[in-house]
Amino acid sequence: MLINFGTNVSRCSIIFDLNGNYGINNTTMYITSFSNWNGAVYFPNGIKTARVNSYKLDQTPGTSFNSPVRFPNSVTSLVNCFLNRKIFNTNITIPNGVLYMGYMFSNCSNFNKPVTIPNSVVSTMSMFNSCSKFNQNIQIPTSVINAQNMFQGCAVLNYNIQIPNSVINTVAMFSTCGALNQNIQIPSSVTNAVSMFSGCSHLNQNIQIPSSFTNASSMFSGCGSLNQNIQIPSSVTDTKSMFFNCGKLNQNIQIPNSVTDVSSMFSSCNNLNQNIQIPNSVTDVSSMFFGCSHLNQNIQIPSSVTKCEYMFTNCFNLNQNIYVPNSITKAQSMFSGCNNLNQNIYFNANVEATTFIGWYAFRGCNSLSNIVIPAGMRDSAMLGAFRINNTQSLNIWTDTTTAANLITTRCIQANNTNTSVNAQILPTWDVIENGYYNALYNVYIYTNTVFPS
Repeated sequence: MLINFGTNVSRCSIIFDLNGNYGINNTTMYITSFSNWNGAVYFPNGIKTARVNSYKLDQTPGTSFNSPVRFPNSVTSLVNCFLNRKIFNTNITIPNGVLYMGYMFSNCSNFNKPVTIPNSVVSTMSMFNSCSKFNQNIQIPTSVINAQNMFQGCAVLNYNIQIPNSVINTVAMFSTCGALNQNIQIPSSVTNAVSMFSGCSHLNQNIQIPSSFTNASSMFSGCGSLNQNIQIPSSVTDTKSMFFNCGKLNQNIQIPNSVTDVSSMFSSCNNLNQNIQIPNSVTDVSSMFFGCSHLNQNIQIPSSVTKCEYMFTNCFNLNQNIYVPNSITKAQSMFSGCNNLNQNIYFNANVEATTFIGWYAFRGCNSLSNIVIPAGMRDSAMLGAFRINNTQSLNIWTDTTTAANLITTRCIQANNTNTSVNAQILPTWDVIENGYYNALYNVYIYTNTVFPS
């Protein structure tokens, strides 16, 4: 049953005798409006689903709904009930027997009333999503299983919400709750908490992650105040973007051997300077330390890793002898922007695996003086890999064929039009230390100057 108020009514009310019998058992009743309606609604007995939501996402205060609503005991679903009623801020009594309350107050940006959730409810998914003024200590009953996105976007919420052992899904439950700084206890029943606290910019609590977790990706992403030694249990396999943009974080986080993906795990943690140990289980470290401007640690890359694109991009302080194992198949921009890097880099990557392995891999590494790259490098495999500024000289140790390819392709480029780049092959060098390569040729690169005699 749909009752729609258009644009020419204002305070017409819909009131049924809640004890009456109207022969409408199991009916869904939608009370909707385009604009300019603010009448009271007393839903009739017998209906199962009730809604008083709006067609419009951008309601102005003059056209939004903010009147009393009563529900009969027959109601089992209040999903989307007040969706988009932006000025709605009325006390609501929810009858026992309701099962689903997903999105019930979603986008009610003015709503801030206490709500009692009955013991029958199993899903509160996105119940208060984008209620930007909401700050109430909600009691979640033990009947609830799904609390995904429940308080997402509740910008002023700062209560220690108790999560019962019945809940298994807390994905993005407190995402972008900017004021939240509570030590939320996560029960062992929870298995999925992706982005649970992402965007909680004031959060600085040592949250305990239960051993039931398998996926902690983006869990604390954007928690700019967080500086806690979070313990990751051995059940977790995915930590990608887990601490992305945690600007104050400077803890030696222990990554368990169960983890396979740490891509972007510490990206933009610009205060981080810890020797993070990467376990042999990891295969993807792409962007792991992207933008960690204070990092200067000798990070060991295990031979299990195949992807390391952007791993140290814009790590301005990095100056360590990083060994790149031959398991690597992708390393685009791996050291791009590491302008203090001045070590003997052994780039032992598997160049036959892809034609784009090292695009811009050492772009802007203006302090780099010596690097070893493997023989047999494809012409296009390292496009712009040595895109450099003036005043730089760089020795590239490799075989004669690869040396010639570096010179004749776009592997060696200037960062700007005012810089000229020249390269020359110098023959008969000694075998590289540690026996990694029998590199007998060297590309000597100079910019805005002449070759040595």
